Amino acid sequence: MGRTIKRTSLTGKQHMALALLVRGKSVKETAEMMCVTRDTIQTWQRSAIFQETMQTYIASVARAELDRGLQEAEMEL
Repeated sequence: MGRTIKRTSLTGKQHMALALLVRGKSVKETAEMMCVTRDTIQTWQRSAIFQETMQTYIASVARAELDRGLQEAEMEL
């Protein structure tokens, strides 16, 4: 009988897939680059830890972009 194990962190492949998806790669492109199936990527995307990590990653990228924009604005003043 199969058991479902809840992960508390992402694997290296999942982190790489997340980074590709956040950068705008499609599920198909990401799956091909990661040598996994589209179903695998979609399964990862449905997991709570993947979704939480993606939101954290997006927020950190947004903060970095905002900080960079503020620094550029200060330099222009």
